[in-house]
Amino acid sequence: MLLDIALSTACRAIDAFYIATASIISTILVSADKAMVNNARRYGIEAYYIHDINDYNALISKINQTAV
Repeated sequence: MLLDIALSTACRAIDAFYIATASIISTILVSADKAMVNNARRYGIEAYYIHDINDYNALISKINQTAV
């Protein structure tokens, strides 16, 4: 899986690890690393970049929806 992620997104090894982890446990990825978020999205993982106000608001909205 790691190699598939790395080859399909051209991401760094550590990004591939976190993206694979999110995929394996079927969760979202939240990061302050914009490159990782972009690579996760390229691989089909729901990911949020916390330094982007739109992503941040979408993440908070998602958290509030699941907390109900």
